[in-house]
Amino acid sequence: MLFAAIVVLWLLWPRASPAWLALLGLGGLHALWSRGLMAQAWRSFGGPLGLAALAFVLYALASALWAAEPDVAVGKALLLGLFALLAGLAAQAFMAHSEMRISALQRALAVTAGFGVAFYAVEIAGDTLIWRSLMNFIPALRPGSPKDLVLDGEEVTHVRAFWFNFHIASLVPLVWPAAAAFVVWRGLGAWRFLAAGAILVGAALTAGFSEHGSSAVALSVGLAVLLVGFASARLALVLVVAGWLAATLLVVPAAQTAYRLGLHQAEWVPWTGRARIILWDTTAERWHERPFFGVGARSTKALDIADGKDGYERPEGFIYPRRTGRHAHNVFMQTWYELGAVGGILLALVGLAGLRAIWRMPRPARPWALALFASMAVVGAFSWGMWQAWFLAYFGLGVAFCGLLARFFGAPAGAVEVKRASGV
Repeated sequence: MLFAAIVVLWLLWPRASPAWLALLGLGGLHALWSRGLMAQAWRSFGGPLGLAALAFVLYALASALWAAEPDVAVGKALLLGLFALLAGLAAQAFMAHSEMRISALQRALAVTAGFGVAFYAVEIAGDTLIWRSLMNFIPALRPGSPKDLVLDGEEVTHVRAFWFNFHIASLVPLVWPAAAAFVVWRGLGAWRFLAAGAILVGAALTAGFSEHGSSAVALSVGLAVLLVGFASARLALVLVVAGWLAATLLVVPAAQTAYRLGLHQAEWVPWTGRARIILWDTTAERWHERPFFGVGARSTKALDIADGKDGYERPEGFIYPRRTGRHAHNVFMQTWYELGAVGGILLALVGLAGLRAIWRMPRPARPWALALFASMAVVGAFSWGMWQAWFLAYFGLGVAFCGLLARFFGAPAGAVEVKRASGV
């Protein structure tokens, strides 16, 4: 019941994801401790994924020495490390649960996520009627910023898409383990495959009709990876590895190429896409000033503010000025700008270690975990700033759900066996 409550709260208040990750992580810590599995769990953190993540966190922490705001950089790096630890504990605990407990978690996830997809489909079709009604009935539910709402006197008449985008994005890491939970729900018979397909297609269509294009692209890419994975998990792995390496190692030349091709002024590119191309090219130019070690973690915002409005150039026909903005709207670009080539390479290694862990999962789990990995990478490539606390926890929840996927498809209970079966 606690897990079901966390899933529901995650869907309703995704920006409180640090709290939901903390509940899962601390619950996982308790579960591992009570079963006497802590020693084995800690040893599993010494694998390639744990060491790669630790190296990235320590380098981000070291970058505070040259960051624009050293105290902020230290805080963000420590927060990243904490969330990585909580995610790892949650994943380990999921994989250590008994068959009876995992069966209960599976049903809780399937039902709550299914209702979540249906709820947001209705909300998109009805112009957020339910949320608006709740906000009018309980004013405390209104977002803190009035720019997120349209008011007629004291009545909320419209919720702006920007606020709702967080909710649509919350579906991305959730639908893969939820659909898998339906697939392994033997009591549903053949209906379980129909239910799994419905939750995946329903989430993709809901995101497609929303104004959060990143989630729509992410779910579409995830579906493609899943289908390829069903036919050949090895081919899906090769494609995801290639995409990850391109995103982490070629993001700077890719951004500059898109700008030089004039895509920032192409009418067929959505407005937000054109703005991002300008932002990415500007950030790529700034990267060349400190290419190896970057400007320091979480420095983009401070440097952008220091430039001031007078420092922004906006050529004729540009829909966005030549500036880096408060963040790059791209985790990969922001990594290269703030942490330099060293950070970019370390991030690439983290992802490769994660994909290695996925490949060591039980065979039926691999397509699902690859789809989850690919879809979350797409969200990271187009959406929010990498150091936002809720966004860091967002990826942590994705890691935790990978552990759940491994257990759904037969990873043996117990941290020692899990280490051999999944590499996590």
